[in-house]
Amino acid sequence: MQATITYLLTEQAQRAQMAATGQPVARKQTMTVEVAAEDLVLCTVADDGTATIEPLRSDHRPALLAAGWSDDSMLSATTYAPDVIADIKRGNALLAGAYAGAIAATERYIAATPALSMESPDHSYRIAVPFTALPKSPILHLHPRIENKWDSYGIYSTAIDETTQQLLRARAQAQRAEWLMESGAAIDTFLADLAARTHPSYKGATITIGANVPIGERHPRYGDLWTEAASRNAADEAAKNVAEAAKEQLKQDYIDAWIAKSGDAELQQQHADQLLCRKTVLALIAKEAFGDYAAIPDPPRCRNSDCPCTDGFIECLPRKVYPAWKAIEQALPGIEAKFSKVRDCLRGDEENGYGYDGETAGPVYYTADLTLQVGPFQMERKVKLG
Repeated sequence: MQATITYLLTEQAQRAQMAATGQPVARKQTMTVEVAAEDLVLCTVADDGTATIEPLRSDHRPALLAAGWSDDSMLSATTYAPDVIADIKRGNALLAGAYAGAIAATERYIAATPALSMESPDHSYRIAVPFTALPKSPILHLHPRIENKWDSYGIYSTAIDETTQQLLRARAQAQRAEWLMESGAAIDTFLADLAARTHPSYKGATITIGANVPIGERHPRYGDLWTEAASRNAADEAAKNVAEAAKEQLKQDYIDAWIAKSGDAELQQQHADQLLCRKTVLALIAKEAFGDYAAIPDPPRCRNSDCPCTDGFIECLPRKVYPAWKAIEQALPGIEAKFSKVRDCLRGDEENGYGYDGETAGPVYYTADLTLQVGPFQMERKVKLG
């Protein structure tokens, strides 16, 4: 019977035919060829029974390329020889031969690679086979059952023989048995160590225990492990909440006692009305704790690296300011401090440290960042030493 082959003219071919015939020439062209019954599988059959062969169809492309065609010739040919069907059949035969060679090489590669395993090779998983393990072929990558990667080909596991599939299954079973033994020992160690913790984000997430041992949801003991880990974490959270509540109660008790002892009548009434801000009362407690040592603001600095202004920590004090620190230490038992050498920037914020021609930094002085424990509170204050 007959089939219609569809092809495209190049723009150059269109111009040539239009010049020769003086008539418009369509880009899409057709030709009719005889097709044997066994070759109808290569055709697209319309509702009316018309058979068509389209070289542009993606399922014909690998065969035609294997037979020597190019993408250019498929996309824009001036004419198609009537042997297009023969080219498709020849290309398919070449691809089948290349694929059969790749499957045989894959089976040899699997046999020689003990680390390769697969629980269900009959479920069409891909096996990454390095290029170097396969026969060199200029057309193998065209085969529709080949996944072309940058250093390997992906070969479907269902294509290999049953003996090789059984080998992959046996290896997977042996690896699983070893994994169950090692992971089970890690689970036992975790359960026996009541101080051990792990924090999976949700039930079903992989749990990591011991020396970075991952336990996935498919592990037969995952449920028990997750329940114990979640129970320990919940107990820790509850204990943390109790400790924080107790700490907060200590702070509130201290504030209540301080206001009762040191607050004036108005402050006590405001506190009783629950309208006294904690920040306010803590400032009053700090003022009483630090006494005459008033806080100073952070020294002005600029962003110009050439400016001599500075505010850097130091590990020792000049002798002239040591007495000032000693007086603070004696007046405030338990006080801790970090010391800084300071020169204020004189450029002004609006200058950002640039474009100022006058004196750029003030004289050197020294500061102490004080930390004092007052009841349950840690009070901090920056003071000037001199």
